[in-house]
Parts: sequence; C-alpha cells; structure tokens
Amino acid sequence: MDVYEVKPRSDKRGVDLISDALPFGRLRYGEPNAISNAIGYDRRIDATRMMKRMIYRIVFFVSLTFLCASCTSTDFQSWEGRNSVVEGRGGTRKVIDGIDVWTHGDPPRRFKVLGIIEDERPGGIVPMAQLKHDIVQKARANGGNAVIFVSSASQLAGYYTASSASAYGYGNSATAFGSSTTVPITRRSSTYVVIRYLD
Repeated sequence: MDVYEVKPRSDKRGVDLISDALPFGRLRYGEPNAISNAIGYDRRIDATRMMKRMIYRIVFFVSLTFLCASCTSTDFQSWEGRNSVVEGRGGTRKVIDGIDVWTHGDPPRRFKVLGIIEDERPGGIVPMAQLKHDIVQKARANGGNAVIFVSSASQLAGYYTASSASAYGYGNSATAFGSSTTVPITRRSSTYVVIRYLD
C-alpha cells in the first residue's frame, strides 16, 4: 500500500502530492481544483497498478497453461499375441488427419491389432484440443491406419485462483471493487488401440 500526502504549497498557489511511490518525489498542482486533481492522480495510479497486476496474473496463467501443455506423454506399446486379427462389428467414427478414430464400437471389417496408446495430459483447453491429433500421429508412426477409443478418465489435481481488490475513499464516500477467478486443474488419461485394416 502506498501512502500519499496532500500538502498546501508554501507560496499558497496550490498543493503538493508527496509520496515515496511517485517517480520524481512530488507533484505540484496549482489550479483551483488542485486537491481533487491530486486525489484523481492517486486513483489513476492505483487503477493502473491494479490493471498491471491483473495482466501479469493472466500472462502467468496462460504461460502455465502452455507449460502444462508440454507435460503430456503419449506412449505406444506393441501388442503381442495369437489373436491379433479381429473381425469388427461396427461403430461410430471420425476421421482426423486422414486416420479413422472409432469412438464407439469398432470397424465392421477385419483388422489387426498393432498395439495400445496410453496418453496422459493436463485437462485444459489447449492440451485437450491437441489430444486426437497426437494420438493419430503416434498411430501413423507405428504403422496404424485407424485407432479405437477404449477409455478416458479425469482426475482433479487442484485449483488455481487469482484475485484482486481495491478501495478508494474521499470525504464521506468510499468505493471498493474486486474480482476473483478460480480454475480447476485436472489431469486426463486416455487409452486407444492402434489397428491396421486388412481388407
């Protein structure tokens, strides 16, 4: 908190606004409404500082989100076994980056199971928007031309809260306002089966 002193000038031509927070030590106001101008300057400085703090918090939160986006792991494990060729029954699919992603059920044709992809990432908007693109890229790199969604789980890791408040008083009136934002931080894990069509 900064302390300001409004002091009448010795030459009786206005007031001085004095504070350690001022960049040049003091400001001189000599017009007829000098006191209200000095108080207005204090309010503008407080509002500017509060806005800067809010911008710094937003930048920090966005940076944290992008940093967490790099905290992803998409691992492929090869399937080994006799029954790796399967005849599917049908389901629903989406095509993402040229690869079929079967979201419910499996393809109504013969396919070979190549392996499993296990993915873990933060549950924010940016990392989750990239999820299926990362899955199909990993499937393509391991010889697959389709994936089948198996499961997904979300775990609450904590909360991030940012807040600020400010109050002003002058004479018999006072004004106060504040704001707060709370965002849950989650981790999402997903499992997909990587397949290659045989017909």
